[in-house]
Amino acid sequence: MGRRIFAAMLSVLALAVLAACGESYTEYSGVVQSVDLEHQIIYVVGDGEESLFQNPCAVDCRNAVEHDSVMLLDADSASLNLSSIDLADIWEGDRVDVFLNDTQAHKAMEGYAEAYQIQISHPDT
Repeated sequence: MGRRIFAAMLSVLALAVLAACGESYTEYSGVVQSVDLEHQIIYVVGDGEESLFQNPCAVDCRNAVEHDSVMLLDADSASLNLSSIDLADIWEGDRVDVFLNDTQAHKAMEGYAEAYQIQISHPDT
């Protein structure tokens, strides 16, 4: 439990450092279509008309994996919890929030982007 809290704190700290360096990251939502564990890529499709991912997008997660920034968002009635997970813990149909800078967001519209952090929410079962 302490390790998960530590990982979540590191992720928040990493995003704060990046923000301080002048590079801003925006959160974009979608749904996981599939996962390529060998190449550390998730394939994301849009979850609505306003989504950046209107066309399927290959999201390279190597940077997020390297920085322990693949997170599971566990929301219950009392709190929101973030815990570090492996790509193998991501399922088809999971809701995903991908954090991209402006350059990567533009690339995502062309079908490929590199994410610094991703947050996964498993669908209600």
